Amino acid sequence: MTATDSSPTATHRRLPRISRAHIPLIVGAIIMVLPLIYMISVSLTPADHVFDADAGLLPKDPTIASYLDAFARLDLGRGFVNSLVIAVPVTVGAVITSSMAGFAFARLEFVGRTLWFLAILMTIMVPVQVRLIAEYIGFSYVGLLDTYWPLILPAALNSAFGVFLMRQYFLSLPREMDEAAELDGANPWQFFWQIVLPQAKAPMGALALFTFLASWNDFFAPLIFLTSDSLFTLPLRMASTAGLYGTEWALLMAAACVAILPSLIAFILLRKYIVAGVSFTGAGK
Repeated sequence: MTATDSSPTATHRRLPRISRAHIPLIVGAIIMVLPLIYMISVSLTPADHVFDADAGLLPKDPTIASYLDAFARLDLGRGFVNSLVIAVPVTVGAVITSSMAGFAFARLEFVGRTLWFLAILMTIMVPVQVRLIAEYIGFSYVGLLDTYWPLILPAALNSAFGVFLMRQYFLSLPREMDEAAELDGANPWQFFWQIVLPQAKAPMGALALFTFLASWNDFFAPLIFLTSDSLFTLPLRMASTAGLYGTEWALLMAAACVAILPSLIAFILLRKYIVAGVSFTGAGK
């Protein structure tokens, strides 16, 4: 039997056929990846050759000088730690509080349940800039400006999208589970913690990813609440590459490549939860 015969081995080794429906997806993927490739290319290009006329997509003389300069001048290490100090508590807090609130709105009966849920959803319509004014005044009264608390507490305790996502998932669970748990003598907290929560890994993973990315990439809120250089997050340190007379593009691209690493790692670890998690947002009543 020759290599061209239609044997099972040859069939398994055959490449998948590309249909017409795949062509727009391939083109879109290339368009999305090209800026990332260009960003990496500029970060590896010597600073004085970034805008050369013969500069191509790939650097001719790659160097890591911009990366070393970014860590030395921008203190990316401290900015990295500062961003983690904010993003991790925000993510954990938002997942916990959203799960508890979503469970309460989906499975518990109390006066004004629908009204309170609609009130929480309405906060999504309020612009961030308007909300930050009230938060800034409130935190200034208690002396918490120029600390991490104004960046952690509101985001960890008031995630309207997280409450909506978790509520929709909990509504998709069969009501027979409540009756079985009640017959076994479980109270609502035991039912939530021991039965429901272990099944909610998909929406919790999706919510954790969305929350972490939003907190990690946040620029506006740290710009408003933080004034000490030692507390600056990674986006604020990256913004310092823009000077009065121009922007150091190689330095900025190197800092951006470092900044996207945690987001990329979080996406790789939690990617399987994205589709599975958000697919429950249409469930329930």
